[in-house]
Amino acid sequence: MKICYQTLSVKSDKEMEKKRIVFIIHALYSGGAQRVVVNLLNTVNRDKFEIHLIVLKAEGIMLGDIVSDVTIHDLKNSSISRVFFSFLKRIYAIKPHIVFSGIGHINGLLSPFIPILSRLISHKVYWVARETSIASLYIQHDKNSRLYAFLYRNFYANFNQIVCQSLYMKKDLIKSFHLPKEKMVVINNPVNIKKVERLSLEKMSKKFNLNKINLVAVGALREEKRFDLLLEAFALLGKNYTLNIVGEGERESSLKTLCLDLGITSRVSFEGQQANPYKYMKNADILVLSSAFEGFPNVLLEANACGTPVIAFNAPGGIMEIVKEGFNGYLVDYLDVNKMASTILSFDKNRFDSSVIKEHIKEKYALDTIIKKYEEVLLSCTK
Repeated sequence: MKICYQTLSVKSDKEMEKKRIVFIIHALYSGGAQRVVVNLLNTVNRDKFEIHLIVLKAEGIMLGDIVSDVTIHDLKNSSISRVFFSFLKRIYAIKPHIVFSGIGHINGLLSPFIPILSRLISHKVYWVARETSIASLYIQHDKNSRLYAFLYRNFYANFNQIVCQSLYMKKDLIKSFHLPKEKMVVINNPVNIKKVERLSLEKMSKKFNLNKINLVAVGALREEKRFDLLLEAFALLGKNYTLNIVGEGERESSLKTLCLDLGITSRVSFEGQQANPYKYMKNADILVLSSAFEGFPNVLLEANACGTPVIAFNAPGGIMEIVKEGFNGYLVDYLDVNKMASTILSFDKNRFDSSVIKEHIKEKYALDTIIKKYEEVLLSCTK
């Protein structure tokens, strides 16, 4: 990869024939938004596009996944407020034909400046926002919630195209912020099937006890992921159940304290951030998702790609568009701890055909299939 901090190199005539596309992300940890952006910038057509990535701080386990011909512009600060004008200057310096912003709060902050940058850049610039969550709910958890609500209502329509992960997300943007539906396209998240299958077969340093029913939960330990409710539900299960939590975040300490209070510390394992969560998914009996809301959760798709069924709260967002009752998992009444526990207790893995579940994911969410949909959007920008 080429990391660019200040000046941009002069391109050859052949390279200048290509359309410059800039992807924007905040960091390169293993979140769903980052994985989608990395998959995109690694696979879009090199004959048509010159690929740039602006990242607030070039760190995280996915940095090494980026292919060598991507020019990375590292702003060296994880706070968008501290580097915002450097961020705008970098977009102007690249003079892209397409800007693809892949994280919600950056999309919002960028939106008022789209008309200004468009006028400063001599050629036509096409602005694409990929929405990462249920905006009306997500911004409620931000300290600047009023600011983001204002930006969404008044400036978000400056984007030429808004990519929504789910139908629910599209409807939420229309209802909550009165955004024009003709600017929106629904493209589900992709799954890199080959990568998931390969990594899922790696040996685990910690083997699951085959005499137990092993649950796995994967995600950032943040408030909206509601791991507290998952732990409360888990406390209602017998000693033949174990829970492995893969992820890290600001709620880790309080969740460990809750485990002590519930008397389940010996049966709950906090595995931290893992470069390969798929071996946990593959070896689990059930993947459990307890989020209060989700855009279109990769973790459900990836667990299914490993052949593992899922149990999730029927929360606002794309969860209900993924889980088919009795086919690849079960939905549980929203935030109902007792129902979550009873669903896990009645769960019978033998009712599920892992090969059929995996095939369904391949047919509907395979990386090649989804990337083609994104390429259609990007190529339409160049016409």
